[in-house]
Amino acid sequence: MPKNKKRGYWFGKKKPHSQETKDKIRKTLMGHPISEKFRKTLLEKSPFKKGHTPWNKLNLSEKELERRLTINKTKSGYFRRYRKNLKDQIFIKLGDKCTICGFADPRALQIDHVFNDGKQDRWVNKSSNQRLRNVLVDNTGRYQILCANCNTIKKYEFEKEKWSNKNG
Repeated sequence: MPKNKKRGYWFGKKKPHSQETKDKIRKTLMGHPISEKFRKTLLEKSPFKKGHTPWNKLNLSEKELERRLTINKTKSGYFRRYRKNLKDQIFIKLGDKCTICGFADPRALQIDHVFNDGKQDRWVNKSSNQRLRNVLVDNTGRYQILCANCNTIKKYEFEKEKWSNKNG
């Protein structure tokens, strides 16, 4: 099979939209802040997978067509809410305030590794959500809640001690 032909696609051919669909697309995109190149590409070609029905054959309503063509800058927010829920559960488990100074504003609270092994933890768990789930199920006391100031001071003191041991 030639390199330019991918299995399951239109094999390099451009499948044009019908004039009716082009008119719907134009109407939907009028005044929409997208590039002219993307607008032209959207109107001229339509590479669908084999077995997929093109939009112009689906008889979509105006509202559904607009929904499919709208370019959202934000996603549905599912993972953002999931991550916030995990962090809320962790703060409830570990305490809602800094363990050093007692600061309680959740905007500045951070999860800290007590034994400064965050680098190894990030190496093992690439996914930040997986790291949060591990913090939630951990019962060894490896984690604590610190405010941003205390966490930065702790990091500075650790780095200072590490470098003084290397040089001294």
